[in-house]
Amino acid sequence: MNHLHHAMTRYRRYQTAGFTLIFVDVDHFKQVNDALGHSAGDQLLQELGSRLQGCIRQNDMVARLGGDEFVIYLDNSQREEDISPVLNRLIGRIGHPFRLQGNELTITVSLGVASVTEQTADVSELLHQADLAMYQAKRNGRSRIVMYSEACTEQAGSPEERLFRALREGRIVPYFQPVIRLCDSRLVGLEVMARWITEEGELKDAFDFIPLAEQCGLIQDLDRQILKRTCQQLKLWQPASGVGRFRIAINLSGKHLASHEQIMQLLTIMEEEGVIPACFIFEFNERELSRQSADSLTALHELRAKGIQVSLDDFGTGFSSLNALFHFPVDYIKVDDSFTHRMLNSPKDLALIRAMRDICQDLDFTLVVEGVENQQQLQKLIELGCALGQGRHISPPLPGADIPPLLGQAAREAKPSGLNPS
Repeated sequence: MNHLHHAMTRYRRYQTAGFTLIFVDVDHFKQVNDALGHSAGDQLLQELGSRLQGCIRQNDMVARLGGDEFVIYLDNSQREEDISPVLNRLIGRIGHPFRLQGNELTITVSLGVASVTEQTADVSELLHQADLAMYQAKRNGRSRIVMYSEACTEQAGSPEERLFRALREGRIVPYFQPVIRLCDSRLVGLEVMARWITEEGELKDAFDFIPLAEQCGLIQDLDRQILKRTCQQLKLWQPASGVGRFRIAINLSGKHLASHEQIMQLLTIMEEEGVIPACFIFEFNERELSRQSADSLTALHELRAKGIQVSLDDFGTGFSSLNALFHFPVDYIKVDDSFTHRMLNSPKDLALIRAMRDICQDLDFTLVVEGVENQQQLQKLIELGCALGQGRHISPPLPGADIPPLLGQAAREAKPSGLNPS
């Protein structure tokens, strides 16, 4: 960093030739760590650093900033014709396979480029510009080069870019809402609910950003991050809480069912974190599930073969609800909270909940009623004989640190039964 400050001082004081910074970030580096282990990841970064060093001139410099990020200082380089040969060498050398502990791996990188100008305030601003350009390269599809412009700053303030940064910085976190057996209020499980901790420290609910994640193609990355964080939380709970007695329900996009490879990514996360798949219920939205291809059916059977149970979420909101019950292998039916909110004032909604209860009893599914917001709703569901329920009247979603006392108490009261209504 001192070298950069000296270069900036020379540029300003003596009008020397300008310089350029290249921000280098390895695409999908986390997947390398997950698949091959952290020692292989460290070896990759060491070898990458050597290759970067081999691409630059004597007066240039490479520094690792931390994690999988490097910055390259190009001395006496401001014009495109000075920078392009270096960029071409970087892409060429990085594209050759790496040999890591007996495995051959090809990687890509995203490059953000920023050159000093008379308007550049200081080194920190130039680093920030290169960083913004690198983020834009990733948003453009990774394995890209972006030269900094004002458009990068404008994009950095967009909702899509803020969500992208939140994912990268680990600020999408799991909260947990208790699910109870309605007949005796006993805790039988938890549902994971994603929360976004903004840069300002605000906590955003899932409905504020899940549609955005779907729109900009980040939903599967988000799901995988939440699954990984949930697995890590489970390991923290297990020693004292008896969490193995309960299943954890987690909402996933139906896009994960598109191929065997997508399913394997989910299973690999659990394996790497040392959590058995049978701890989980995977929830899929009924309407989205019905739009998936025939491969979805195969994928659902594959999940159940691993011990993962399947829940049909927001049941009753689509046009093919009954068909979905017979077409897809499911264990749980979740009544959409819109029915719960209206049932006390709408005979039709009350009749629909009653009908869903009967269908689940006859077909051996477990009914879970969402959106219990007051005592009157809770009492009516108990009178109807519905199996399980959740909602803010029972408990709001809680951070992981608040869950162990609930699990410990429930474990002392209950027999090992999983998320079981009986």
